[in-house]
Amino acid sequence: MQLLLGLLASSPFLVKALNCNPAENSAVLWQCLQDNNGHISLLSGRNYTISDNTVSYPISKNLKINSTELNSPAVLVLQDISKEGLFTTNGKIVLNNLDIRGEGSGVFLMNVNDIEINDCSVSNYNITDSSTHFIGGVNKMKISKTIFYNNTVYSTTSSIAYPAYVIGTAGQSNQWDITISDCTF
Repeated sequence: MQLLLGLLASSPFLVKALNCNPAENSAVLWQCLQDNNGHISLLSGRNYTISDNTVSYPISKNLKINSTELNSPAVLVLQDISKEGLFTTNGKIVLNNLDIRGEGSGVFLMNVNDIEINDCSVSNYNITDSSTHFIGGVNKMKISKTIFYNNTVYSTTSSIAYPAYVIGTAGQSNQWDITISDCTF
């Protein structure tokens, strides 16, 4: 019986369950995002990189991403992500205690219905044209206790209709519900 259990345990046909709480590394985070997991914890103090990604992930319901420890954020590095938005449409995203670094082109959140960002830092965005933003198409958003630093917005190619910006709103001005409190810019 022990021999049978030993053979089963070492069998290549057994698949280890995906553990998104916490995601151990960037590859596991990537898989958790692809599986549209509702809650993902990142190990505090650890770097996670999403790079060379041209795919957008629609949030169908809710997605929460946070660090495992309150006083030590995980670092989320975004390198050359989708210009249509890494996360898009419908649902709600909640980001807690993350150090988000925009190191390349693309948009982090685009046309997400409900955005909540708490106790984060946002840095290293070098926005040279209208194809790179932190957030675009905002309707409902709450940002609190978040620090924005080392971000540069400039463009010689953007137009008035398609400007360069860090956070942009959707077209319907009567539908905005935006709260920014206790933040540093």
